Amino acid sequence: MQAVRVTNEVERINMKGRDGGEPWQLVKQKCILDQGDGLGFVFAVTIPNGESPYTPGEYHIDPQSYVPGRFDRIELDARKLRLLPIRSVAQAKAS
Repeated sequence: MQAVRVTNEVERINMKGRDGGEPWQLVKQKCILDQGDGLGFVFAVTIPNGESPYTPGEYHIDPQSYVPGRFDRIELDARKLRLLPIRSVAQAKAS
């Protein structure tokens, strides 16, 4: 399973509410997907409203982040992307 390294780089963007609605804040956190090439793939994960950013460290992608796609393919739903700490995954398998 590929590891995702979560950094402590968090970006907060103030957004205007739609049609005069309440303003809100988009929170994104920088992550690096380890592809085994020493470079990694840099991306940002959106932190759901009201939740704290991830603690920097090593994570796996939560299997619930994947959805059935077209033509019998599996897809990663970026809006549902959640990460699980690697230690928690290892502890769950041990029990």
